[in-house]
Amino acid sequence: MFVKLFSKMEEGKNTFMKWNKVILCMLVLISCVVPVSFSFASDNTHTGHKLSDIKQIASGYATMYALNKQGELWGWGYNSNGNLGLGDKVDRFAPVKLPTPSALKFKQIASGFGITAALTTDGQVVSWSNDVYDLPTYRSKTPAIVSGFSHIKQVATGDNFVLALDEQGKVWGWGSNNTGGIPGAAKGEVSQPVLISGLPDHIKSITSNYNGGGAALTDQGKVWYWRSTSKDGKQPATAPTEIPNISQVQSLHSYYWNVAVIDKQGKGLIFDTDSKKLQSITVSGSLKDISDGSVVTNDGNMYTYDTDNAKWISVKNHPSGIEQIQGDFLILTSLGEVWSKGVNVNGQLGIDSYVRHIETYQSVVQPIQVTVNGQIIQLVNSPKIINNIVYLPIRGVEKLGVKVQWNSAQKDTVILTKDQQAIQLKVGQKQAQVNGKTVKLDGSVQTFNGSILVPIRFVSQTFGSKVSWNPKEYIVAITSTAS
Repeated sequence: MFVKLFSKMEEGKNTFMKWNKVILCMLVLISCVVPVSFSFASDNTHTGHKLSDIKQIASGYATMYALNKQGELWGWGYNSNGNLGLGDKVDRFAPVKLPTPSALKFKQIASGFGITAALTTDGQVVSWSNDVYDLPTYRSKTPAIVSGFSHIKQVATGDNFVLALDEQGKVWGWGSNNTGGIPGAAKGEVSQPVLISGLPDHIKSITSNYNGGGAALTDQGKVWYWRSTSKDGKQPATAPTEIPNISQVQSLHSYYWNVAVIDKQGKGLIFDTDSKKLQSITVSGSLKDISDGSVVTNDGNMYTYDTDNAKWISVKNHPSGIEQIQGDFLILTSLGEVWSKGVNVNGQLGIDSYVRHIETYQSVVQPIQVTVNGQIIQLVNSPKIINNIVYLPIRGVEKLGVKVQWNSAQKDTVILTKDQQAIQLKVGQKQAQVNGKTVKLDGSVQTFNGSILVPIRFVSQTFGSKVSWNPKEYIVAITSTAS
């Protein structure tokens, strides 16, 4: 039974990965880029430094999120259906700071395939949906506050619905209820939060999974679960039911389409929502976290389940001090750093590279950010540091009121114009033409992953803008004289 259980789980995981590779396409937006020279220690090409001060990670299939200790949200990876809530459909290969309403601060985030929810520090819920579905009017494609709903302490997401636990220990749900993942609500779209029926009082925590349904942990250490109709229709939706022969549960976890728990002794159990059977997780040491085929212990060891040999095997060469995992592909450490490995077709590793797969853990980067007159601008391709020079996307220059024109015959040449000034730049050259006169650049015009990169010190000076570099925050600040 144990082998069958995990084989089924792994089959579901592999099916998704195949679907992900076949159906999901990388949308590479061709953009160009422009720089400022500053002093750095090495001559390597840098895309950013480690994403740091992170306190929670989450994933919705190939879309990844990180919440930092300052209450800010970062996202990267699959965005071909607008999953990140940025208002476009371009995958992100490096983390971007997500724009949120009224500069809210957050304390938790959860993501499914079709919907994402984030909990603010004052108990409000902010949510956004991708538009792979025909979205009803109540859903937002960008982060928006769920109106009239507050005093929430935790959120969880299913495939396309949200669960929320309030301060009174009651559980609410909204979103798509086509498969019965929101017990007590009518079938179809649920536009306003509805109380989940059939649960006991005093719920302590909740979870859900991408196959629908959810689970709730009581303050007595008991677990109740419910499930939606299975994809093949063979398993009907169920009302909340207590899982028998389980008690003293300390934490609740999603495990593919099933429910996993860690008890007060640190032992792990998996409840199969199809067979209604419990299986023990047999590894050395007490457990800290469980996630989709992987576990981490309190003494820092990580294991994944080997379906071929029907046993848990130790993961080698992983980062130390693991605090949280998402499968075995995304790790949060006690230092607040995020590490990733595996498939990178849609940028889900967050390493600012177009390599399609990496077997060893890499640190997720915090790319260089650009501000124009104090406002962060969203860039599809992140800035780079090459040979001690910061190269910035040309969109930052456009924010200065500069017109960008490409030489249609030669794609390696770009012309920037503003007022009475015109600058012509060509890939590979360490000089530019300014109003027909040759001017030496701090660094040659280059390309990176299909984007043109050029130094911008002279652009800033020519067009009357000031540029400064914040090495601690990795921010290039441009102050424009444009109105």
